[in-house]
Amino acid sequence: MTFRRLLSASITTTTTTTSAADHFVHVLRSTPSLSALERALTRCSAAADSNSLNLATVASVLRRCSSDRVRALRFFVWAALLRRPSAAAFSAASSALDLPRHPDALPLLLDSYLSSPPCPPVSLSLPAFRILLSLCRHAALPDPALALLRRMPAYFACPPTPPPSTPSSPSSPTPAAAPPLPPSSTTWPPSAPAPTSPPSSPPPAPSAPPATSPPPSPSSPACAPTAAPPPSSSTPPCSTASAPPATPMGPRSSSPKWSSRTRACPPPCARRTS
Repeated sequence: MTFRRLLSASITTTTTTTSAADHFVHVLRSTPSLSALERALTRCSAAADSNSLNLATVASVLRRCSSDRVRALRFFVWAALLRRPSAAAFSAASSALDLPRHPDALPLLLDSYLSSPPCPPVSLSLPAFRILLSLCRHAALPDPALALLRRMPAYFACPPTPPPSTPSSPSSPTPAAAPPLPPSSTTWPPSAPAPTSPPSSPPPAPSAPPATSPPPSPSSPACAPTAAPPPSSSTPPCSTASAPPATPMGPRSSSPKWSSRTRACPPPCARRTS
């Protein structure tokens, strides 16, 4: 029972593979223009099934179309873009098309893409070049691979290389932000605002040194005022008549007595009363 199921499954798979390969081969042979080849393969009924692009189907199509290697390679690139091929698929394609003996098929393939409008076509992108380079690697074709790399700029399929970033040194000054644009009501260019300076305060006046009274001289009485106000016009000058007469100095006695020099100063002049 199990053997019958395996046999029926293999027959079904073989039938499906054969029918899908027949459809693809018919499209490749019946499409005269290479520019419409990928469009015709996409509209094929066999392309609707994802399992139809297996290794056996692709290898069968390549063997049956090996006489026209350009069409066969375009079919392989189209199928590899729809379903990611394995390493066995690249080896099968290399052996089916006999690429080690016919490496000139790869430059002819690129020329066919250039002659097909639009130029460059969508099918020949950077992933398509990756597929062709992998095919050259499995076929041991280093020189055709270098030729493919040199022709990549013609198809605008350069690898996306970001520009090198320049690290900013910590000592470099940070650029100042651009000033905001003026509103539409003002004229352009705007007039530069007048520089505003902080209000200047008058310099502080030098502080006068504190008035110090001169030390009392030994000839001046100890109780004399330090600073007497100047005599006004209304106050008459002091009269010498108000001072008591000086007594002659006698001999010194042992008892301390006030002398004329140490006598208390007379009271300040009082205003005369008439």
